[in-house]
Amino acid sequence: MTKVSVDQIRERLQGIDVRRQHYEWKSEQPGRLRLHEMWRHAYLAHPYLIGAPDDRVAERFRHIFMNTMELTQEGKIAPVPFTETDEHMQVFTHMLEEYQARLGGEAPPDVIASARAPLVKYFEHGTPIGVTMFDGYVVPSTPVLVKYGKRQFLEPMLQTGELRLANAGLYSDTNLLDSVRDDETSRTFFIPTYKDRMAGKDHIVFDGHKMPFNDDDIILPLVFDDYYLFSLCEHIHYRMPTDFEADAAIVIRDPIRFKQRLISTFLARLPEWVPYEGRVTYYDPYRDYSKFKVPHMAKHFGYAYQKEVRVAFRPRTEPSVPLEPLYLSVGSMTDYADLVSI
Repeated sequence: MTKVSVDQIRERLQGIDVRRQHYEWKSEQPGRLRLHEMWRHAYLAHPYLIGAPDDRVAERFRHIFMNTMELTQEGKIAPVPFTETDEHMQVFTHMLEEYQARLGGEAPPDVIASARAPLVKYFEHGTPIGVTMFDGYVVPSTPVLVKYGKRQFLEPMLQTGELRLANAGLYSDTNLLDSVRDDETSRTFFIPTYKDRMAGKDHIVFDGHKMPFNDDDIILPLVFDDYYLFSLCEHIHYRMPTDFEADAAIVIRDPIRFKQRLISTFLARLPEWVPYEGRVTYYDPYRDYSKFKVPHMAKHFGYAYQKEVRVAFRPRTEPSVPLEPLYLSVGSMTDYADLVSI
């Protein structure tokens, strides 16, 4: 990982200051600033990525790009509507300004190609699998939960309620798909240090501990004990079957009944554990230092496009032995769920 020198930071900040002053001048003119210009100025006033290494910035670009686009029911790639959220477009605009400061232009071609690759994959075999899978299915007008996977596992889940509850530690397996693999027992934050480095500092004192940063931003991991989780999506998303290599999905028409059954079944076996359920909170590691209180219900914002809902169970004390997957039966789901497959 190539670090960023103080000289590089100073050089980049010169261009940033010029652009920031331009937008501040324009804000006082008739018409003032457009929305994207306000986002640009917000970044130029606090360029939190200016001292981050190139590979971390490139990875962030890929994550944000995935979240700004969606696969529609008609099988087309389209921007996520502003009526849903403009959060990802804001930080994408920040990335444009950061690459302007670094390279005097847009992101490198290889970074752009890497960001587009997952979207191109949806059309490898013609019509995206998710579009074909749900063709003709009448989507319920009431809230649903959706579990994507292989039919060989989902069919028994529908008929008898048999399901596998994985422990979080398994999700770091390097053999898993990129859309699934994650370190689910830690949450990592980055604290910008460019101002400290320009002042000649090489460390800060945090909570009584000296933390060196050596030409990088501070990497601050939050680590916690292993736990159990069961993941679903809160809507039908036509990109998910490709991302998860799924050939089927269970559409749960009564989410409350399913979650109640799962929680009660789990607690009947492990009554001392603490259950959580609900939407996952997606946090930006450079900006959202206090966005969540329960780390078991939070994920890096690179996965935000998945719109995950999860049921999680936390041990009250550190487990005495390594956790292994649990197999539970929540009872037949045929009267409140549908199996959809290719």
